[in-house]
Parts: sequence; structure tokens; C-alpha cells
Amino acid sequence: MSWNEKFRPNRIREIVGQDNAIVALKECIMQRKPAILHGPTGTGKTSSVYAIAHEYGYDLVEVNASDIRNKKNMDGFMKNALMQESLISKNKIILIDEIDSLSGVKDRGGASAIVSAIKESNFPVVFTANNPYESKIRSLRTKSKLIEYKKVHYLEIQKKLKYILDSLGIEYTEDVLKTIALRSGGDVRGAINDLEVLSSNFDHLEGIGERENTETIFNILKLVFKSNEAKNVLGILMNSDINLDEFWLWLDENLPREYRGKDLIEAYDKLSRADVFYGRIRKWQYWRYLVYVDALLTAGVTASKGKKEAGFVSYKRGGRILKMWIMNRKNAMRKEISKKLAKKIHMSSGRVTKEVLPYLRIIVKNKKGIDVGLTKDEVNYLNEN
Repeated sequence: MSWNEKFRPNRIREIVGQDNAIVALKECIMQRKPAILHGPTGTGKTSSVYAIAHEYGYDLVEVNASDIRNKKNMDGFMKNALMQESLISKNKIILIDEIDSLSGVKDRGGASAIVSAIKESNFPVVFTANNPYESKIRSLRTKSKLIEYKKVHYLEIQKKLKYILDSLGIEYTEDVLKTIALRSGGDVRGAINDLEVLSSNFDHLEGIGERENTETIFNILKLVFKSNEAKNVLGILMNSDINLDEFWLWLDENLPREYRGKDLIEAYDKLSRADVFYGRIRKWQYWRYLVYVDALLTAGVTASKGKKEAGFVSYKRGGRILKMWIMNRKNAMRKEISKKLAKKIHMSSGRVTKEVLPYLRIIVKNKKGIDVGLTKDEVNYLNEN
């Protein structure tokens, strides 16, 4: 179990640095009014709902908005969750995470379905969002109370880290905790992740990356590569704001720095399997496969390594990005040449690329005269390719 899960707040007083937000949230829940909790990653939005539910004996029904993307699914979930009373308790809180992740086209009708459902709800409904001012959730915003969660002061984070290490009996210095807290950028969850990774050797403190409202790719890579158990990293990517494509490039680039032999082969096998699911998402919009992509890129890669090494490794940005840029520049040049020639010979640029361009290269290389309005750079391109 990760330290974030192990030390998840069970009482309101355990929530760090969000006193005003907690008061407003508690009031909404008691009065059964919908609320949207918004603010940076790792500031306690979801944890606050968990703490109130635990302390006041509410059942908690939680779902991510991306899991019920369209109106039909949203209608079914909301009706089941809102209308059915719990078998254990008459009190219930409905928590829908990342409501601003609904897309404007594919999830059309999702927000309106929620608005219709909460009008008839017997239970409080709480939403979380990074940006509550997205136009696609305007109708929901007008029916809910906006509650802001701000970046947590580093001194509050430092106290939380101190409490965790004291509970586990791990030795530390105040300077170490202060550094981790300062570099967290107000992200409590990220600070705890850093603390867990570095707890075996605080000499590697220089490996912490700075944050701006999110867990950085660098820190998630450390968790994936250094964690002792795969379950500790399961879901960490989906709970961050990191671009999946960018993380993929970083992971691909840095795997050989951490893994060797059979471990490396096994890890790349996980990447290839993830790519299969990701391809189905892109082609058929099967977004339910995203959970498999996340599991393979995080827990799958973690489980591929037999022996975990505590040493610090300097991770680098994927070189493939530069290669892609160079290739795109070359493709752009080829397309421009084909467009110019297409106007001269009255053909489509696609046919020119396939049927004419190869011969044009021969003509140019043999220095035969041809006037299609090519620039010097374009002629050089033909000579070099």
C-alpha cells in the first residue's frame, strides 16, 4: 500500500491547509446541496470527501467522470446512485471526480444528465475539477456551490511529512522535510510520494523535480522504477495531469537506464501491450481501455524489474521527439514540392508524391533543367533524398 493510501485522512482535522474549504464542503453535504471542489492537484479535494464520509458515517459512492462519458451511462449511474438507499446507512455521498474531463463532443449530454438527476436527488453530490469554468459544465456550475482548494503552505506539508515518518519510526532531519515540502509546489500528495521514494536514502534529495500544480513526469518515473510493489503505483498516472503521450516517450527513453537483460525485455513487452490498447482507443474511442494502458505503463513496468536499486539515475527527455520534429520538417518539404508540381501538371499532390516525385529526384540529380518554381532548399532536399 502506498503511503498516500496508508495515511489518507480519516478525520476532518487531518486535512492539511484547507480549513475554509472544509467548512463550506461540510455545510453543502449537511444541506444536501451539490458542490464543485476545484483547485490544483494534490490539495485534498477527494480526501476531504473521504474524511467527512468516514467521520459522519456516510456511505461513499465514487466514480470518475471519464468512466461514464455519455448521457446514457451518466443517466444510468446517477439514477442508481441517487435514488437507491444504502442497505447499511440512510446517508450517502456521491463523489464524481474530474467532472471537467468530459469532452465537449463525445460526452455531449453528460453534464445535462447530471443536472437533471441532482434535482431529484435525496443525497448530496460532490464533484471535483481542476478547472470549474469549462464551458461544457456551465449548466452544472450554475446549480452547484464552487469551493476552492488552494496550494498548501510548505510548513503545513512539512508537518504532515514529519507525522508520517514519526509514525513509521524513520529517522530524518528537518532540513530534508523542509526541502521536500518547498519543492512540492503546494502538492501534498506529490510531497508524500517523494518522501516514500527517498525514505530509504535521503542523500538522493537532489533528484526531486520541481512542481507546478502537478506531479511531474520525473517523479512518477521514480515511483514506477523504484517502487518495491506494483500495487503502489497502480493508478498514479491517471490521477495526475501528465500528458500520456509525453510520459510514454520519457518511459521509453529511460527504461534502459534502469533495467537490464530479461527485466528490460519484460518491461518493453508491457509497453508494447499498452500500445495495442492505446491504438484501439485512438481508432475506436474505447476509452474504457485507458485503465489497462495506465496499469501496464505503471504497475506492469514496476513488476518487470526483479531487483530494485536505490541509486539515483538522471532521467532524460526522449530523443524521439527531436527525431519526429526532423521527420515532420522533411515531410513538410516534400508536401510543398508536390503541391507546386501538382499545379504545373494538373494532378493531385498525392499522385505527384507517389508517381512523379521519384522521377523528379532523378532529373534534379542529373542536373536536367526543370522549372516548377522550387526554392534552393527544395532542390537541395531532392538532391539529398
